[in-house]
Amino acid sequence: MKRIITHQSIQIPFKAKFAHHSATRESTETIVVEIKNQEGLIGYGESCPRSYVTGETIESAQTFIKQMTPLIENTHTLPELKSLQEKINLEIDKNPSAWCALEMAMLDLLAQERDQSVEVLLGVKSAPVDISYTAVVGISSYFGVLIKLLIYKLLGFSDFKIKLSGKITDDLKVLKLITLFSKAIRVDANNLFKTGKEAIDYLQPLRPYIWAIEEPVSPNAFTEMKDIADTLKIKIILDESFLNYSSLEKIKERPDIFIPNLRISKLGGVLRTLNLIAALEEHNFQWILGSHVGEMSLLTRASLLISGSAPKNLKALEGGFSTHLLSYDPFFPNLKLGRGATIKRESFLNKYGWGMRKQ
Repeated sequence: MKRIITHQSIQIPFKAKFAHHSATRESTETIVVEIKNQEGLIGYGESCPRSYVTGETIESAQTFIKQMTPLIENTHTLPELKSLQEKINLEIDKNPSAWCALEMAMLDLLAQERDQSVEVLLGVKSAPVDISYTAVVGISSYFGVLIKLLIYKLLGFSDFKIKLSGKITDDLKVLKLITLFSKAIRVDANNLFKTGKEAIDYLQPLRPYIWAIEEPVSPNAFTEMKDIADTLKIKIILDESFLNYSSLEKIKERPDIFIPNLRISKLGGVLRTLNLIAALEEHNFQWILGSHVGEMSLLTRASLLISGSAPKNLKALEGGFSTHLLSYDPFFPNLKLGRGATIKRESFLNKYGWGMRKQ
C-alpha cells in the first residue's frame, strides 16, 4: 500500500510588517507536505525553513523531501517511522524543518488510518497547561507599540517578549512603557551584539525591567553568554544556539542560566521535540515552547500536543498568531490566540489525526 507524497512552498503576506534590528519580514515562507493513501486519507505536515537558524532554505528543504519520498512511501506503522528516523538521524540534523513536515504528515495519516488522534497514536496525554501565551512585540513607533500593548492587555496577556531595536534610547523607553502593563518581560536580541562586553554594556540599563535575554551574541558563543548571565544575574534564552542533543551537551552543566526555546520545525518534528523535552527535564532545565514568525495553524496544532504532554518545566508559550498576522491561513480550524491569551482546543478535540483540514 504505497503512499503518494506531494509538497509545495507557500508564501503568505503578513497583515503588517514584523521587524527586529536586523531584518523586516513582510511574508512567511512555509512548506506543506501532503501524504495520501489508497483510501483517500490525507496527512498534512508543515515546516518553516529558516537559513539563519538551521541553514535550510525552501530549495534545500524541497530537495531533502524528494530524497526521502521513496522511504516514506513504504512506511506504514509508527515503529517503522521511528526506525527510519533513527537510521537517518544525522541527515535530519542537517534538514530538520524538512523532516518535520514529512513526519507531521505521516503522524497525521497513521493516526487517521487507526481512527485516532495523534495524541492517542503517540500515547501522549492531552491537557491544557496553566500557562497563557506570550505577547511578542516587534519594533515599531512608540505609538505603534502603545496600541499593540493596549490590544494585548484587553485580550488578557501578561507575559511579554520584546525584540530589541539596537537603539538603547528607544528600547529603554519601550520597556518602561511595558512595565505599566506587566512585570514579566524578556527581550530578544537576535544575535545583536558582537561581544559579551558589548551586550553587558547595552543591557545594563535595561536589566531592572527584564528577567531574560534571548540570543544576545552570535549563535553558540556559550562562554560569552555565561559571562553575560553571571555578570547581569540574568537568564539566557537559546534559539539558534539550541537545535539538537549536541546543543544540550554544551549547556547541561548550567541549567541555572540557560533556557532553550524549542521550535518544533527547527528541532526536526514532534518526536524529536518530545525526546529533547524529556532530556531537558531530566537535567532540570526550564524551557520555552516557541514558534517561528509566520507559522500556520498546523504547526500550532502540533505545539498543543507538546504543551499538553504534562511537562513540568515549561516556562512560556509563544505562537498562535495565524490570521492575526497572516493575510490568510490555509488550514482549518484557524488556531489563534483569543481572550485570556489562550487558544481554544475544542475545535480539534476528538478528531482523527491532527483534526485539521486544508481550505
